[in-house]
Amino acid sequence: MYTDLPEEARSYSGEVGLTPVSTGLSTVDTFDVTFPGFGMGPVKGGGGRGHVLENLLWASAGYAHLQVDTRGPGSGWSRGATPDSGPTGPEVSGVMTRGISSPRTYHYRRLLTEAVRAVDAVRRLDRVDPDRVAVIGQSQGGGTALAVPDLAPRLLRRTAGEGTSESLRTGSAPSCRTRRSAFRTDADATRRTVTSSYGTPWTRSTAPGCPKGTHSVRTYDNPVISGFHPDPSVCRVGDDYYLVCSSFEYFPGLPIFHSKDLVHWEQIGNVLDRSEQLPLPLPGAKASGGLYAPTIRHHDGRYWVINTNIDGGGNFVVSAERPEGPWSDPVWIDLQGIDPDLAWEEDGTCWCAFSGPEGGINMARIDPVKGEVLEGPFATWSGSGLKYPEAPHLYRIGDWWYLLIAEGGTERGHSVSIARGRSPRGPWEGAPSNPLLSHSGTARSIQNTGHADLVEAPDGSWWMVLLGVRPRGFTPDVHVLGRETFLTPVEWDEDGWPVVAPVPESHAAPGGAWHPVPALPARDDFDESALAPQWVSPFTRPEGSWSLTERPGWLALNATGATLDRPGYTFVGRRQQHHDCRVTAAIDPGTGRGGLCVRLDEAHHYELEVGNGEAGVVARIGPLRQTVASRPVPSGPLTLTVAIRTNDLVPASPELTDGGTTGPDTIVFWVGDPDASDAQPLVELDGRYLSTEVACGFTGRVIGMYATEGTVAFDWFEYAPASAPSA
Repeated sequence: MYTDLPEEARSYSGEVGLTPVSTGLSTVDTFDVTFPGFGMGPVKGGGGRGHVLENLLWASAGYAHLQVDTRGPGSGWSRGATPDSGPTGPEVSGVMTRGISSPRTYHYRRLLTEAVRAVDAVRRLDRVDPDRVAVIGQSQGGGTALAVPDLAPRLLRRTAGEGTSESLRTGSAPSCRTRRSAFRTDADATRRTVTSSYGTPWTRSTAPGCPKGTHSVRTYDNPVISGFHPDPSVCRVGDDYYLVCSSFEYFPGLPIFHSKDLVHWEQIGNVLDRSEQLPLPLPGAKASGGLYAPTIRHHDGRYWVINTNIDGGGNFVVSAERPEGPWSDPVWIDLQGIDPDLAWEEDGTCWCAFSGPEGGINMARIDPVKGEVLEGPFATWSGSGLKYPEAPHLYRIGDWWYLLIAEGGTERGHSVSIARGRSPRGPWEGAPSNPLLSHSGTARSIQNTGHADLVEAPDGSWWMVLLGVRPRGFTPDVHVLGRETFLTPVEWDEDGWPVVAPVPESHAAPGGAWHPVPALPARDDFDESALAPQWVSPFTRPEGSWSLTERPGWLALNATGATLDRPGYTFVGRRQQHHDCRVTAAIDPGTGRGGLCVRLDEAHHYELEVGNGEAGVVARIGPLRQTVASRPVPSGPLTLTVAIRTNDLVPASPELTDGGTTGPDTIVFWVGDPDASDAQPLVELDGRYLSTEVACGFTGRVIGMYATEGTVAFDWFEYAPASAPSA
């Protein structure tokens, strides 16, 4: 029993039916869960009687009360306790994470970064619902209080033994109101807010709807744009952000997004949406060719995008008065290389940094209107010595010019480095901490981090957008969604260098307004006069290959090629954006042949095809093509479903029962209603063969409709994310 527990805590415990007991948390070795990068120890009541009571209340509600010590190294755990000396004073359920190189001189946002990194670590614990982990405020001692449902009872069960009361293990939430603190939660899935009347405010203003004196924290989840959206570039115009991504062999090209808060992004179009803007000649164009990394900037009242079409003309510039378009035809620039950037001096001089043909960063002075090269190109700073320096972005910040680049290759060694100089011509000084960011060699769930761009928010905070992947499956881990767009905060040290934290799974959102955008409709009934901007086609989409008017309310696809194994076929699809998802479509094959396809490239795809009274699944893996399942089907409209799951994975081979070498997911094919009581899948296939590590290349999965013979019509297409069942 707690003989020294404050009287008000004992009294309140009795009111809610709790028996105060010692949890037995006595050393830092109590917990065998691990927070990467953090020291660990029990939370103690040294912060005062209200602090003890607060912990007890959250424990009784099935929460653990965590603290992040953001006062810097050497600040101690609580009342002078250290990891070496062990805890002192009465203990309650919870853990404290020690500050990580957070000197007092760092900005307050840095402290919040440390707090949410702890949230990120907690969310990865087994069976913790990530949607219910949140920051609840800052404690008196400078730490950060986090509410973590269900963590406390599990720790108590493992440490308290038979003497722990059942109500403390699994008790329902009390009123959570004491003389010192009052907490409430807002469970809105799009705005996870937890407010506290106790402690220092997290944000500069009270959130709408919060009582006076309360404060809110909003968090975002990475990636901020999921699925195959690599090489992000961003610019801000007033309170609006615009972002573009590379699109490689797909038409239309270069998706463009709009956001008000850097977290919620809505696709407003594609920069290159006319065939004359995007020449991808066939034969000649290839998978993972086409449009490489773009840069978007706003200058002199216009929006500018510079890009490389490696299959059809090289480097070019397009511009527009409005980001939604229309965008101009390309202005071609005689510069050999990839990943071009645009930056202007105050006098209007325009510089283009790019990755040169010899493998280093080059610089040239250009006229973006005429496409003329006025000076250079000449070699410039090319990183810290890692391979493939590329993706340069040039910025004027204060009295310095900064040159941000990627290096190490876009695989696991990917990283971000930076240099600065007084002029775009140099000389350049590399940051002493280069690379600024890399997840290479770490166990983080986000990998391949690099190819970044910087942006300043209206409140003066700085942020970085960058690409990364989320690998799955047995070693060496593979990713299937492609390289995605992530967001991470940036601080500036006292010497004027940016400091970038590792990319978190979740983080405190940028300050200011919160602007959720409408989710994409799960179902497209093809009732509009044009296809939505999310629909893409490999290489080209000839006018005669598709129609929304030939059969009103249907998308009619007219075959232009007899196989998906060679470019030139008719295909309309969208990016897979969730590891677990389901795609369903209503198809009328008529006298044609077509269906649904999960595509990575011409040599790696699975097809669910209907034609001539038969439905079959075709697997194309490298040089091998095989129909792996088929069955007769009636004539007329049918429903086809492709379901992708990350649990209950099929073995690597039917003869194997050991699931240890399974792939990242299983792809299941259905004809008819998969939810019917007698439904049986046509076949289940291992998803590893449709991964980038197997197929190679720069893209991710695209799921869509196709026709390889005659005319095939689709009444509707539905894409819905699915939740993986808990282990």
